[in-house]
Amino acid sequence: LGAILEGEDLNLAAAMRSTWVSFASDGAPTADPEWPSFDPDDETIYLWDIPATTTQEIRDGRCDVLADAGAFS
Repeated sequence: LGAILEGEDLNLAAAMRSTWVSFASDGAPTADPEWPSFDPDDETIYLWDIPATTTQEIRDGRCDVLADAGAFS
């Protein structure tokens, strides 16, 4: 896409690539922190950010534009 990644963005891209490659080859993503297994009763998700983290607060204001547009109704 023509983007030049540097510093933390480059590290994040490498971590994402490594995690998806491990998932594709082994069926288990290796990530830091550990990628949470799916549990329909637990809304924990992996959040690709700097630093990567897990969270249960996916709608903590990040999706306000989508919510205002009716995406969640």
